[in-house]
Formats: sequence, structure tokens, C-alpha cells
Amino acid sequence: MFGTVAAHMREPSPGGPTPRNDVLLGWCASSHVTTLFLDSVARLYESDRARERIAGHLTYLGGPDLRVSRTVLTESLLAHGAPWLLQVDTDMVFTPDDFTALLAVADAQACPIVGGLYTGYTPHNGETIPVVCKHFFWDQSSEFFWLQ
Repeated sequence: MFGTVAAHMREPSPGGPTPRNDVLLGWCASSHVTTLFLDSVARLYESDRARERIAGHLTYLGGPDLRVSRTVLTESLLAHGAPWLLQVDTDMVFTPDDFTALLAVADAQACPIVGGLYTGYTPHNGETIPVVCKHFFWDQSSEFFWLQ
């Protein structure tokens, strides 16, 4: 499946006052995902049983260039026709409340793109800090990627 999109969709639900099946969950991976990420996905699906906002999920097993992988997921969303894509990174952990909070502010006209806050840890004392990714570099002395 390298370089292909796998789509897993729910059966359509009848419409009503609350939108249903209007969000696709998507992620890119070069191989495996972590247990913590998988647990986040499972918890999201479990919490969505009553609301049925998630139409399904798209996975893209691709190479190291995330720009290509994310573009493929976005194109797949457009082909499917769902109005929203929740695109998550496989090295992240999230909760159903995070999903609900993003949907609460998402609006096709006023706020068509919504993002969550990424946090990282300071190398000195381990405090959690917000991360804005301008660029990153490989620090061979510590064998970590650092965001600046």
C-alpha cells in the first residue's frame, strides 16, 4: 500500500438538525503508528457513536515528505465530498474533547481552517511550552530534532 490512500467509510446516516458524517479523519504514516495515537483514534470513534460526525477515515502510507502525503489526503477529501477533514499527525495524542472544541469554532465562511496547539518540552527543565514551527534542525550531539 505504499503511496496509496486507504478509505474506510461509515454507512450514510439520514440528515437531521445536527450535521452527520461531515468529517473525515485523516493521517499519514511511513510505516507504523504508536499505541497512544491508535488509542486516540479509538477513543474518538467511540465517543462519536451517538453524534456520528465522523464519516470515516483516510490513511496514506507514504514516504518521508509530509507535504506530498498531506496533499494526497486533502485531494482525497475533495473527491469524497465531506466538508471537513480532521488531519492528525501520528506522533500526536488527542482527545474527543479536542475534536469537539475544533468543530465548535469551525465555520465554512468565517473559520474554514482550524488548528490545535502543539506543545513541546524545554530541554532544560521539561516544562510544556507552545510550539510554533518555523523550521527544525537535527542536533547530532543529542540525537533529537529541535523546533525553532
